[in-house]
Amino acid sequence: MEPIRGYRYYGLSPTGNIQGMMGANWRDRQLTAVCTHAPELAECGCGIYGRYGPINEYRDQPILTSCFFFGRVVVASEGVRATKARIEAIWLIADNVHKTFSNVLSEETKVRIHEEIGYFLSARYGLPVTVIEKNDLEKLAVYDVPQNIPDEFIVGRFSEASSDSPMPPLIRKLTLKERSRLARSLAYAAAEPNGIVKAAVLRGLHCKEWRDCIHGVTGYATFIGHVLSRYRVFVRVKRGSYQITDRGRALLESGVLDYEERRWSWVREVFVPVQVPEPE
Repeated sequence: MEPIRGYRYYGLSPTGNIQGMMGANWRDRQLTAVCTHAPELAECGCGIYGRYGPINEYRDQPILTSCFFFGRVVVASEGVRATKARIEAIWLIADNVHKTFSNVLSEETKVRIHEEIGYFLSARYGLPVTVIEKNDLEKLAVYDVPQNIPDEFIVGRFSEASSDSPMPPLIRKLTLKERSRLARSLAYAAAEPNGIVKAAVLRGLHCKEWRDCIHGVTGYATFIGHVLSRYRVFVRVKRGSYQITDRGRALLESGVLDYEERRWSWVREVFVPVQVPEPE
């Protein structure tokens, strides 16, 4: 069976380890996730996630890796989720490294910063680090969805979803909390002409300290992802602007909203689980 590959984004922890969205520190090139559910990864959200393509509009971390995924693996249409992953390549996304101070840093300073971070990551993880611009991500390979998985590797299957019969979503109920980030954002947008609000305003409503708050930049990105894709209470009307939807107005008025949530955000076709040997 061909190795299963995917891309992952990271920041840097205070100790210098690359760190995923959920705070897991990669002390070396390989990480093992702990799942206490039975069977593993079947009816939970545990595991190490990866996407087949390198572009993810909701991720602005500066470090991108390509990984092998193995062990118990969920194979989906746009990505994978596994108990084990091993880094095979590292990129440093220049735009995301210096975006806060890009207007005051000289080109020589930017190059020196990239080189120092690259040397540090290369020494820690034993791999070369390639500096890349965000616009060049589209030049990276998009990995193929694993096909023709041998029967001996498929140890269970709980969904045979297709575009005609997708995996049934979970129906959850959202209760709007008074003075929450979402409540502030909805109320502000509802009072604006055409219900349109700028991204900069949403950042301020998200948290007055924004970058220095406990939610941080990643927290704001997650918030935007939820209001656009999960709850669908806002819609992006143009770059940097969002408009409240009828669902958003209904939530603001009633305080509750039913929304559909798939078991994993990008799952459309699922084989659970696949037992994949460690790549050589």
